This record gives sequence, C-alpha cells and structure tokens, in this order.
Amino acid sequence: MRSRWWQRTVAAIGSVERLLVELITNSTDSYKRLHPSGTTQVGIIEISYFPSEKGFEIQVMDQAEGISLERFRKALQYGEDTSGLSQGLPVRGTLGIGLKDVCIAMQGSRILSIHNGLLNECTIYKKGGKPWVKFLRINEVVTEKERIDLNLKGNGTIVTGFIPKEFLLISDFKTLHKNLCRHYMLRKINQSSRYHIILKKGKDEEAAITYAPLEGEKLLVIREENAIKIIPVPKLSKLAGVDEEVFRGRKPSEEIEAMRKEWTKEFEKRVQQA
Repeated sequence: MRSRWWQRTVAAIGSVERLLVELITNSTDSYKRLHPSGTTQVGIIEISYFPSEKGFEIQVMDQAEGISLERFRKALQYGEDTSGLSQGLPVRGTLGIGLKDVCIAMQGSRILSIHNGLLNECTIYKKGGKPWVKFLRINEVVTEKERIDLNLKGNGTIVTGFIPKEFLLISDFKTLHKNLCRHYMLRKINQSSRYHIILKKGKDEEAAITYAPLEGEKLLVIREENAIKIIPVPKLSKLAGVDEEVFRGRKPSEEIEAMRKEWTKEFEKRVQQA
C-alpha cells in the first residue's frame, strides 16, 4: 500500500524530465559552490538511462565538490539549506523538489559521493509509508580501483535509481533529449559554456544537452466579411510578403495592406538588430 505522502511526492515530480532537471541543477549548484567566482573550468554532468520492459534505471554523475558526511546527513533532512543560498553563493536555492524527494520517487535509490578522498554511500527507501535512509559506507578511503570503476578521478557524486513505467511519464530518447534541451529551468544552464551535459541511452545513443529555442509559429489572422481565417506563418522572414501570397491575383483590403506595411517595418527593424 502506497502512502498519500509518497503519492504526493511522485505527483509533484510528474515526469522523468522534471526528475532529471532536479538532479542536473543539484550538480550545477555543486559546481557553483566549487567555483563561486565563475572560473572557466567546464563542469561535466553525465546522464545515463537503461530502459527495460518494466521501466528504466537512471544514473546522474558529476565531478564537482562531492558531499562530506556532515553535508550528506544534513541534505537528507527536510527544512535544511544545503544549497549555499543562505551563505550568499550563486546557487538555485531551497525551493521546489529536492534531492531527497527525487530519490524517494525512485526505487532502490542510491547516492554515492567522494569528497577529499573519502567515500560515503547511502540508500533511500520506503518503509511503513515513510522514507528511510541507510548508510552503506561511511568515510571510507577510496581506492584507485574504485575510482577507475566509478570513473571518478577526483571528487564527485553519483545518483542512481529505478523508475517503473506506471509511476512517471517516460519519454523515448529523442523526446527526452529535446525536452531537456528546451526545459525552461535549464535554459541558462544549457546556454552556459561552464557546463557540458551529456545524455546517454545505454551504450547505443549519446547526445549533448544544449539550449534549443522553441520554434514558435506566427499566425496571420484575416477577416473576410463575416469569416475569420487563421494562416500559419512558420518563419519571421515570410511575414513581410505573406499577405501578397495569400491574396495573389486580388487586391488586399486597406486593413491588410496597413498590416503588411507594419510587419515589413518590424521585420526590417529586427534584421538590423540581428
């Protein structure tokens, strides 16, 4: 039986995109704390997912500051500011769904982090309708073999979990990639040269997540006597002459002619500003 609390958490996240957005922004916040002055070092974030008939497993890895044991325990408590906002750092803040909520929404969630040579790992699970945290490793000295296996040369954090199909809306690779590129909460991150975010599907597909502006559609609204026609105008470059195409062979009304002149003027203005 699933608790109302858990159902509310899953409903608040709603989709795999939202879940990944939270994990991505957690990683970028970690890079910001590591380099608050805005250095040119590129922060790498790798998102991997492995689909199956029942759902898919995801993994998000960064090579940022890592999480100390003290911050680890604090981050898993509700109401605590671990982002650095209260210390004046340029991070996202404490609002919205956080790391612990994302992990609770998944099954078999694990957080593994290396900070200053020490490895901490915990699992988050549901029991009796409540979230539980169990530490699997506490301040263990990380070995060179473990670094190779984890692909973490320095500090960093890896979050893994399984998402059943019936819990969250799941997209295919192309749709997931497009949605992450266009997500409003990732717009500044995807535009920044400070981060390199990679989406991987198993070992078959891989694509960088970069800013992709929405391709808005212009609509030409025409009134003819008692009827109104709506004609799509895909590109701004067509605005200046679209009415001439629509009314080829007949003279446009004064209203349409005035609109054409206004659009032509606006188009020329935007071309000069481009």
